[in-house]
Amino acid sequence: MIFIRISLNGDSQEIPVETSINGLFSFLDLSDKFIAVELNNEIVFRANWEKVKLSEGDKIELVRAIGGG
Repeated sequence: MIFIRISLNGDSQEIPVETSINGLFSFLDLSDKFIAVELNNEIVFRANWEKVKLSEGDKIELVRAIGGG
């Protein structure tokens, strides 16, 4: 399997080539509930997560929404 290196929340991470944002959640065994995704300083809407393929050097920020009172 061929891997690429991305920045995930500021840490270097190797993932398989042609990984989508949805695929990233699966690869890392993370829940996608209540998550916002930023790719190279732009928000990616959930409807596009399967279409968007990650590339070498991409910067991904995953932000979990939490409620409070």
